[in-house]
Amino acid sequence: MSTNAEWREDRDRWLQAVVCDRSLTETQRRATILLGSMATSENRESWPSYPWIAKRLGVSVRSIERAVPEMIKRGYLIRLSVGGLNFETGQTRSARYAPNLSMTREFNIGLGAPTPLSGGNQGRP
Repeated sequence: MSTNAEWREDRDRWLQAVVCDRSLTETQRRATILLGSMATSENRESWPSYPWIAKRLGVSVRSIERAVPEMIKRGYLIRLSVGGLNFETGQTRSARYAPNLSMTREFNIGLGAPTPLSGGNQGRP
């Protein structure tokens, strides 16, 4: 387990990777940044519902239903648990997500350094 300071540094590199990935849609990027920013060094996860995320970002729930699974598929997010209906209580619970901080160690995230995530500087200075 990393210290809180190490975790925050890893999360900053992860956020940089998300921001710099030109292949992401705006909704994918914003939803991922929101989920990652809600995860603190203490709990290291977030659990907002899709409707809550959609309302905060001003997009449709369907847009979030497409964006979040795609970000899991791309390796930016980890789904820690699946949400759903608790049949005993009748209450719904949201899925839990965490930023996949280990992916930032696998890539060279740096100033102008080409990365598989962002396509690098693509020949531009």
